[in-house]
Amino acid sequence: METVIQPLQLTSRSHVCDVGCGYGGTSRYIVDKLGAQVTGITLSPVQQSYAQKINRDKANPLVIVGDWTANCFPAESFDSVVSIECLAHIIDKPAFFRQINRVLRPGGRAVITAWLAGDTYRPWQERQLLEPICREGRLPSMGTQAEYRELAEQAGLQVTEFEDLSSQVRKTWRICSRRVLTHVATRPDAWWHVIRHKSSSWMFLFSIWRIRLAYRTGAMRYGLFVIDKK
Repeated sequence: METVIQPLQLTSRSHVCDVGCGYGGTSRYIVDKLGAQVTGITLSPVQQSYAQKINRDKANPLVIVGDWTANCFPAESFDSVVSIECLAHIIDKPAFFRQINRVLRPGGRAVITAWLAGDTYRPWQERQLLEPICREGRLPSMGTQAEYRELAEQAGLQVTEFEDLSSQVRKTWRICSRRVLTHVATRPDAWWHVIRHKSSSWMFLFSIWRIRLAYRTGAMRYGLFVIDKK
């Protein structure tokens, strides 16, 4: 979160939109650390309810349920937009960037982190890694850095900085795979329960190893975009 918010240069008078805010962790962090006014948007009523409970009904941050690609925020109502790992879940990716341009004030800035497909990948990587990761992770698609840069520019935005964080982020998946193996070894009954009852997330456990290999082979990347409104 520090890496994400630093380029935004926020102050206590900043108005920030947290796109795909989930349970509101980033929104709360920005409010607690900088005192900015934050509005988070999520598709999930469950996430909103949890965020409201944690926030204890405080007005800041405000977390609402809505579709970012068809939101009702007034034009030019935010100084900054932040979005962590939301873009891969969006079906209409051009609309994602158009809405950033619409809600940002002139001179505003957005910082986005995103799961990315590698700039180049082989057919077997697409077939055995990228496609199953998207399917098991409920992702419509993963674009490349170049594709997202083009979509931002088509929306009237300018990508002023890109940072490849793949080498840092892939450590997460090493930790995740170790935790899964530990859980299987110590709680085989729980593992069997997940499979037997066809938990909605059990298939994604297999993608943990796909993701590790995708990062290792360059089929998948993790990027941070700093985007300015012209």
